[in-house]
Amino acid sequence: MRTLIFAVLIILVSHCQLLAQQTCSSYSYKQQELLNDPSLRNELSTIENFIQQKIASRAANFAGRPQGGNVIIKIPVVVHILYNQPGENISDEKVYSQLRVLNENFRRLNADTVNTPTAFKAIAADCEIEFQLAISDPQRRNTTGIIRKYTPVRIWNADDKMKFSAETGSDAWDAKNYLNIWVCNMGRAAGYSSFPGGPAAKDGIVIAFNVFGINTKAGYEM
Repeated sequence: MRTLIFAVLIILVSHCQLLAQQTCSSYSYKQQELLNDPSLRNELSTIENFIQQKIASRAANFAGRPQGGNVIIKIPVVVHILYNQPGENISDEKVYSQLRVLNENFRRLNADTVNTPTAFKAIAADCEIEFQLAISDPQRRNTTGIIRKYTPVRIWNADDKMKFSAETGSDAWDAKNYLNIWVCNMGRAAGYSSFPGGPAAKDGIVIAFNVFGINTKAGYEM
């Protein structure tokens, strides 16, 4: 689950233009985490080596593999909506729209695939990964996969406090079984992501409420 975080971030955040008003904070966040815990560099290196080995070992198999007929990997998602003002408590429809766009991109079903640069057309592919709202929580109880929680915090920083109930945020669900997404007021930031190798309790993506889901905000309407 955790090795997918950067891939997901590309779809959720980096498609947004880095406008002067709002920017992605993932790079600064990563540098601060490495500064706080230098041992994370070794973890990142181990994960990167593992990924490269997997890519090399499976390259031959994928080269002659027919398209289609494979099992789609489905990833349970839990969306933690933290709001201080009513307008920050985004609708279920917004959440559905974001997952729909996410899946269209990972399955290569989005309309703008016709604009794929020539250099990438030969390798552009359906990733055979889909994201769906969780239907059961860690205690096996029914859930919609959407958590709504009022918070006295007006604006959050890229410091992970929104990921903990003790900080008036919302605790992550088991990162081995769920992709956690926090939606909240990030002020001038569009969002940020954790990175592979980091603490499980912080694993996930944080997105500003006003750029999450399909909307008409200039630069974020895709």
